[in-house]
Amino acid sequence: MQLLGCEGQYVNVGFLIDGSASMDLSGSGHFNKTLEFVKGFIEYLDVSKERAHVGLAIFSSDVYQVFNFGDYHNSTEAIAAVNNAYFPKQGRHIGKALNYVRHKMFSSNTLRKDVSNYLVLITTGSSYDLIRTPAKILRDRNVTVFAVGVGDDYDEEDLKEISSSDQVYGTSFDGLKDLKKELKKQICFCKFFL
Repeated sequence: MQLLGCEGQYVNVGFLIDGSASMDLSGSGHFNKTLEFVKGFIEYLDVSKERAHVGLAIFSSDVYQVFNFGDYHNSTEAIAAVNNAYFPKQGRHIGKALNYVRHKMFSSNTLRKDVSNYLVLITTGSSYDLIRTPAKILRDRNVTVFAVGVGDDYDEEDLKEISSSDQVYGTSFDGLKDLKKELKKQICFCKFFL
């Protein structure tokens, strides 16, 4: 079966990307590989005013939003915005980042009714702050969180706390390409087979 794009899907897909200094410690260009993952995933989606909405935030010691749901109504503009993402190279505060996206991306005034909400979090290591409560509150808001650990130093227990255990993935930076296909199936095709 050939996997096509997510044509016609009404979804909000947020990306929360680790911008800590450790992202590039194990190899130059790893931060850019995560951005390539995001751009490739956006290409799969039917980004428009009515269909798929995408958002991107980068976290380290602080969080900054590159763009939010509804800022761009086509994949080309959203992908161009990903190219402008800043690499902060500081600490790793995942709990703070989860609270941020809950208030900024997945708040009641930014979400559309009857639309599935997903967050793809990519990190290279353990959080420097508490994550259990922020993760639970976000999931309780009906946001499906895919927690992705990349490289050799991520904490699988942290990822399980962030997401449910069947939505936890570990991969290499080069493996992000294959993971993109798996997550696409989870987000775009699960409704058709239920």
